Amino acid sequence: MASLVYAIRHERPALIIGPGGGTDVISALKHGVPRVVGVEVNPIIVDEVVRGKYAGFDGDLYRDPRVHVVVDEGRSYIRRSGESYGSIQATLVDTWAASSSGAFTLSENNIYTVPAFEEFLAHLAPGGILAVTRWYDPSNPKEFLRLVALGREALERRGVDPRNVHQHFVLAEDGERRGTLLLNRDPFTKVDLDGLADKAVEARLRLLFTPQPAKHPFAGDPFIDSYLRAPDSSAFLAKLPYDASPTSDDRPFFFYTLRRGEVLSILGNLGKLDLRNLGVAILLMLLILSAALTLVLVVAPLLIFERQSLREDRGRKLRVLGYFLCLGLGFILVEIGFMQRFVLFLGHPMYSLAVILASLLAASGAGSALSAWGTARFGTAGYVRRVVGLLAGVLALYALILTPLFHALLGIPLVARILIAVVLVSGPGLLMGALLPSGVRVANEMGRGTVAWGWGLNGAASVVGSILAMALSMNFGFTLSLVAGIAVYLVGMTLLAGIRRPQAV
Repeated sequence: MASLVYAIRHERPALIIGPGGGTDVISALKHGVPRVVGVEVNPIIVDEVVRGKYAGFDGDLYRDPRVHVVVDEGRSYIRRSGESYGSIQATLVDTWAASSSGAFTLSENNIYTVPAFEEFLAHLAPGGILAVTRWYDPSNPKEFLRLVALGREALERRGVDPRNVHQHFVLAEDGERRGTLLLNRDPFTKVDLDGLADKAVEARLRLLFTPQPAKHPFAGDPFIDSYLRAPDSSAFLAKLPYDASPTSDDRPFFFYTLRRGEVLSILGNLGKLDLRNLGVAILLMLLILSAALTLVLVVAPLLIFERQSLREDRGRKLRVLGYFLCLGLGFILVEIGFMQRFVLFLGHPMYSLAVILASLLAASGAGSALSAWGTARFGTAGYVRRVVGLLAGVLALYALILTPLFHALLGIPLVARILIAVVLVSGPGLLMGALLPSGVRVANEMGRGTVAWGWGLNGAASVVGSILAMALSMNFGFTLSLVAGIAVYLVGMTLLAGIRRPQAV
């Protein structure tokens, strides 16, 4: 199935994203591809498995002079590559075990986005083909339709007329739920189509779509055919009962097909829930469970042991507690938003987690140390107002520039990208860390119990807010998560400003 592309494109080098154990590499070499470049993100597979313990099982494939395998993230490598390829291939670069559990619904995947497809097409030689193999279910083609939609949107952004976009597609399936998208940088020729038809017959594959009548009769997929020939892609997809619209780098959740208004209703329809969206139901149940445990383990003890501390001067104390809530929620919204946003830039979720978390914690610690100096100079309300104003400006700037900045710098070495990420994250981290000590000082003046309430509610907001941040990103994108963080910090600033009269600050 996955080697169909080599029936017509084998004269030039091929690039394979996620070659794993090497089956696609073997297929390419068998069809006469002169040079194969494999980009594998997992070093254990390359060094310990294929080149190491199991090298004898495939003829020491990754040491073949025709094969060059690098450990890198696919898009980052392609951005740095100055080579044009006859084909670029990605075959089921995630596992069916994870997909079947619903886990990938909650995972961003930067290979399956419109900018990624544009990047791949830009690095193809004339007539070059992008070949992507994924699961195809004729009775429920959500995933495969979204894959096709990505290809169509990428072509239209490159200037292809919507009326002619279908001439760049060939789709096939093997009867075992695997489907392959062949996306040509240029329109398919009759020679190409005849070659693919012959190969399909030989390999017992079924063509789902060709732009012209095939050499051999075949029963295609009328639904996908109607989509590719539709004059308006967005209008066609908008009529569907699920979301198959093309994913972007700002919202790269390829497996998430629920529309925004359906999210809260799925808990009552678990028996009818699509397996790909099972992770969403788990996320909602986790939100309910974490909120309940927070009430039991954080709020209830405070009510039992520190209730007296809120009896007097309740209005002012509720304002400072609201400030602590906003700090906890705002921090986690920004933190989760950064972690998700930097996955593409750093090339791996683990790099993003380590770099963003370490940078934010270190910078916020430094910001806390500076809080006493700022409060002494500007007063509590004045200091918080200045810090939140600067933080809102920085985050708003990031919401505008991070996407083009990442696209421009994606091809530089990983070490340089890590250093840039540390610098970008440390600024907001410094400012966010400067805000909590101000709240502690105000709460401490109101009594020890107020500080306990503040710490408890701040932690509770962080726990529940982490799940809310995930849900927000999945439905509205990473940028909106940062914008929501700005809004929450502004609310916190307003609450603290009202605790004391200006002349008392």
